[in-house]
Amino acid sequence: MATPNRQQIDDQTKIRLKKEEENEHKKKGNAEAHLYATIKEEVAKEFGVPVQFQRFWLWAKRQNHTYCPNRPLMPHEETQYVIT
Repeated sequence: MATPNRQQIDDQTKIRLKKEEENEHKKKGNAEAHLYATIKEEVAKEFGVPVQFQRFWLWAKRQNHTYCPNRPLMPHEETQYVIT
């Protein structure tokens, strides 16, 4: 059996580190998946309203501390994350 040379060891180490990084990335993604749930799909499941019939709005706070619908979300805004 031949002894592995330095280049083979370096290549094996790189492959192993890459696999470990991928596994960590997957674990992190699974742990944080609940933070990135698609709201439109959740609403469709919960209320039975198909996604194509839903419309979400931005709300504005009034001086009397109530809220009113300000404007509908634009298509590009609907794909962004919700910040609470």
